[in-house]
Amino acid sequence: MWSMQANNFKHYDTAYSTDFIGAHTDNTYFSQASRIQVFHCLQPATEGGKTLLVDGFNIAKQFQEKYPEGYEFLSSEAIPSEFIEEGKHHLSLDTVFKNNPVTGNIQQIRYNIYDRAPLSSLPMKKIQEFYLHFNNLTRIVRNPKNEYWLKLEPGTVLLSDNWRLMH
Repeated sequence: MWSMQANNFKHYDTAYSTDFIGAHTDNTYFSQASRIQVFHCLQPATEGGKTLLVDGFNIAKQFQEKYPEGYEFLSSEAIPSEFIEEGKHHLSLDTVFKNNPVTGNIQQIRYNIYDRAPLSSLPMKKIQEFYLHFNNLTRIVRNPKNEYWLKLEPGTVLLSDNWRLMH
C-alpha cells in the first residue's frame, strides 16, 4: 500500500511530488507487477489534480499496426527496469508487451519511462533499434487522442487494471 502525499521527500520518486508524470504502468521493476490498483482521493488538489488515463491495449494495437517490427522487438526483447532507494533495490527484466502464449493476444503492457535502467540486457547492436522503437511507442502513448482526463473528487475511488491502463 502506498500513501501518496505531495512533496513527501522520504522517497526518491516523482510519484511523491507535485510534478507532472506522463502515462505509465506501475511496478515495472517487479517481476510480477501489481494488477488491480485502487486510487482513492481523500482531499482535492489545491491546483491541478487531474488524472491521466491511457488504454495500453489500444496503444499496443496502434503500435503493432503502424510499427509491426517494433511491436515484435518490444514483445521479444527483455528490457531492464529498476528502482533504487536507501534500503531498497528492485530490478526486473521483461518485455514491454507481454502476449498470451496460447492466443497471442496482448495480456500486459509494461511501460514506464521513469523506471528505465541501463540497457545491459541488450547487445550493443540492438541498442539503437530499442531507442527507435521505444521513441515510436512513446509518441503514440503521448498522442492527445489517446488520453482521457478526469478529476477525482474526495471520496472517489478508481479501480484500475495496471496490466492494461496507464495513468
